[in-house]
Amino acid sequence: MPPRELQFIITASDAATSSTSQLRVARAHAARMAHAKARRLRTSQYQAQKKREELNDANRRFNRLTEVGTVLPASRKDPFTSFARPLQPLEQMLFDHYVTGVIPLMRCTELAVDFSQRMTRVWVSLALTEANLLDILFLASCRHLSASYHHQEQQQQKQFFTRLAFQYKLKSLQSLRDAISAETPVYSDSTVAKAIMLAYDEVGYLS
Repeated sequence: MPPRELQFIITASDAATSSTSQLRVARAHAARMAHAKARRLRTSQYQAQKKREELNDANRRFNRLTEVGTVLPASRKDPFTSFARPLQPLEQMLFDHYVTGVIPLMRCTELAVDFSQRMTRVWVSLALTEANLLDILFLASCRHLSASYHHQEQQQQKQFFTRLAFQYKLKSLQSLRDAISAETPVYSDSTVAKAIMLAYDEVGYLS
């Protein structure tokens, strides 16, 4: 929003001495201020309505997931199309690996069971509502799978998941950059989650 311009209106204490032009300027200024105030109010109401719609949409997706169980079945498939985007077979495998393999190994001061349940209920449920958050889950799975291949004969698999991790990391960083540019100075829960989980990836990857 551009900086507001200050306009000083000169009025006389005696109404009889106020010129017609001065009164016109004063009325025009008052009309502009009223119009600007109404416009700001409409913008604020629109933004609030948009936030409510996004929250309601996220809640609907979450409720659809919890109707069939907080933790998805062994295949982690999406029979109700509740994910933010359809998953390819490889992505279905990466999602399953994240829930069953990555989350239990994440470092945290909480008890392992409590932490896994919280991550599944809160973080994974949020990630399912946005395609770019799903990419961060797949990134973590690729990191873990790449690190799991140690033997010389497994180098092809290791390189495959390393390259795939790089692709997901690049997409996630671009998404975070765009979100920060669009939302400054107030950031959504999704954007904050992206920043936190990408920072966690940096710490885990460098350690």
